[in-house]
Amino acid sequence: MKLLFSEHLASYNDYAFPYQVWALEDNNEDKASLLNMGFLPSRMKIGLWYLARSTRIDLNQFEPSSENRRVIKKTSPYHFTIQSSDSVRINNTDLLWMRQFVIDVMGDAKVSDHAIKRMFSHHMSDVIFTWKRQDDDRIAGMIPVMVSGGSMFYWMAFINTAVSASGLGSRMMLEAINWAKNDGLSYAYLGTAYSQASLYKTNFSGFEFFDGSKWNTNIDALKYLLNKESLQELLKDKEWLDINGYKGIVDVLNIKRDSH
Repeated sequence: MKLLFSEHLASYNDYAFPYQVWALEDNNEDKASLLNMGFLPSRMKIGLWYLARSTRIDLNQFEPSSENRRVIKKTSPYHFTIQSSDSVRINNTDLLWMRQFVIDVMGDAKVSDHAIKRMFSHHMSDVIFTWKRQDDDRIAGMIPVMVSGGSMFYWMAFINTAVSASGLGSRMMLEAINWAKNDGLSYAYLGTAYSQASLYKTNFSGFEFFDGSKWNTNIDALKYLLNKESLQELLKDKEWLDINGYKGIVDVLNIKRDSH
């Protein structure tokens, strides 16, 4: 892969020089290795990845909870099928309800029609989950999913609000995780965690998030980040270091101290 560093606003007084890290995927590069490094695929361009506060489920640690089972019972009239992305075509009718869902959840122009089609294409996804209600032939929701090297990446759920029910979004993610575990995969990647709304992902056992140095299982550490208003660099943030049991930046980087 080729790394690109796109500069953000720096603070020389704080000795902070931020960069957004992008990665260009090499031909036939193992996507699972990029996911494991904290990168996520960008919907802007095929083969483009960005480093972020990624989240995943360690499927060796995952077991459905009582809350997970409650969600399944609540949405029992709904079922899903799985198809190869090569066999799925997103038509204009699909785009109408998908676009409306994106506007309702993320705001206008966050995801273009072209980006939606790219996510569902075989270039970016391997399988598509399609959800319907048992007594209704209309599509209630769809999920494009990438599978590579023992890992699954869950792009996002598109939900048709005219057909869906409360809790269906959680059920869709849960069943994708169940499928990945039953298929013998090791990790299910679930996007990022930058808002309080992301905390529902922590309801799945085996939850981890990428903190820039490692995959972190400390939910209190994630909550601290979500409540953090200061722009102070994390490795200089004493409270952050304390939460994670670090003594300082040298400890985080596992640098051997000079014994002289």
